[in-house]
Amino acid sequence: MNAFRFSLLATLGLFLLMNTGCEITFRGCLDPEALNFDATADEDDGSCLYEGQAVFWYDASVAEDLDAYLSDSLTFYIDGEPMLTVETNTYWLSAPDCGLYNSYTITAGLEAGEPRVATYQVIDNFDDILWDGVVAFNNNGCTAVELN
Repeated sequence: MNAFRFSLLATLGLFLLMNTGCEITFRGCLDPEALNFDATADEDDGSCLYEGQAVFWYDASVAEDLDAYLSDSLTFYIDGEPMLTVETNTYWLSAPDCGLYNSYTITAGLEAGEPRVATYQVIDNFDDILWDGVVAFNNNGCTAVELN
């Protein structure tokens, strides 16, 4: 196709698009609470992603007890799924922030931004369940769980 015909067709197409009232819509996540919020979107496409976090922690006395029992690693399970394995040599004076370097932070996806309650187990290198319970994951939130 020669350049003149291409230019004519492109101009005609643009003219028709502008005069037919067609609007170009951008689809994306319109919820500002979602991880993937798209301020440029005009129409929600159902792709919004949400998550919550929990940080597990213990103090020096628990660390000493773990050392005395020769427990040198812990595996954290959420709803029966292994999520994190750590060495036991880290402890805190108070709850660390989620995501803090060396913290035992677990991130969970949430359906439509709704809170999620899950079971947890913490199992040592001898396959002993040292702690278990329930933990809440809240949208864009951080739940601290003290292990004692």
